[in-house]
Amino acid sequence: MRRKIRKYGLLILIIFLSFFLVNYFSNIRIREITCRNQYGECSMVVKQSLSDVVDCKVRICGRLIKDKMSNVLLVDKYSLNYALPSGIRLYVIEKKPKYSIKSLSQEFTVQVDADGLVLEVKDRSSLPGYFVEGNLPEVGSFLRKEELLALELIYGTSLISNLEKAYIENGYLRINLAGNKVVLFPLDEDRDFLLGALTLILNELKKEEIDSKITIGELKVIDLRFKNPVLRKNV
Repeated sequence: MRRKIRKYGLLILIIFLSFFLVNYFSNIRIREITCRNQYGECSMVVKQSLSDVVDCKVRICGRLIKDKMSNVLLVDKYSLNYALPSGIRLYVIEKKPKYSIKSLSQEFTVQVDADGLVLEVKDRSSLPGYFVEGNLPEVGSFLRKEELLALELIYGTSLISNLEKAYIENGYLRINLAGNKVVLFPLDEDRDFLLGALTLILNELKKEEIDSKITIGELKVIDLRFKNPVLRKNV
């Protein structure tokens, strides 16, 4: 009989303590949120989205953070844990911009990830990209296939030569290289094939063979829009 009383008494105590702890933790008010990403501190865009999530109960703060993170394009994944007595630690995996599109008429640049998603607007960017005369694509939109291909070609070219500016004009990509040289790419061919062809041409020209009709110093235009690349001494 005593064993049963002890057993039921212990069960009641556990239930009471569980109820107390759940009630206690659910009523804790969050005073501080720390945010880190895979590189260090979260980006300003992510931190600003959390600016009004403060002085709220744990569950409410959790729901607010979930809503905020789902609406920030830079956020790929996130996790959080509670830092007692009144804090939340938030860890975010942010999407990484790889390219940029710059406006000739405005002092703005949009940054684009590897999949062609426009992530954010910046005052400036050092990422490789092209210039446009019209409006920049909207944040949250995806680039067209040829626009993404242009960025991939610009990025690939930047790895093998020094770039100055790039434009899309009349359905093809024009890249101005250092040394007053121009590369013309079609926007309906395979990226790796085009970059491979450019690399091969530049490497061959650097040899400056005696029987070569044109040397790297004389070269002004590499036109890859045709089946057989065209090399010209004038722009």
